Amino acid sequence: MNRTDGEREELPTDPIARMERGLKITTWLCSAGAILTALSVLILVTGRVEGNDRVHLEQVLFTAWTLGPPCWFILQNHFWPPAPSAHDRFEHHQGLVRAVWAGTAAFLAAIAFGRWA
Repeated sequence: MNRTDGEREELPTDPIARMERGLKITTWLCSAGAILTALSVLILVTGRVEGNDRVHLEQVLFTAWTLGPPCWFILQNHFWPPAPSAHDRFEHHQGLVRAVWAGTAAFLAAIAFGRWA
């Protein structure tokens, strides 16, 4: 679609194309979040951040991973709902993202609330 500066790109009207766009955005956000989290955990593990700064970084990571994905799932369902004919694909994709989310949140809980001296 050609567009000039200042024009917003419209959402596709085809339900499957609209859903696919949402799945691509979700994949991108999950990947970017995982990379940023891995880098942050590397900083935590190497001891480059200590004291209150370490606690703040742990809190930010844990909060982002416990509140961010559920909020995103709500937005995704509102703006890029599953197409009736492709509901299985949508559920499968959400299941994969949910597994990454739960695993990362559990790992961050272990770091934030465990004894990792």
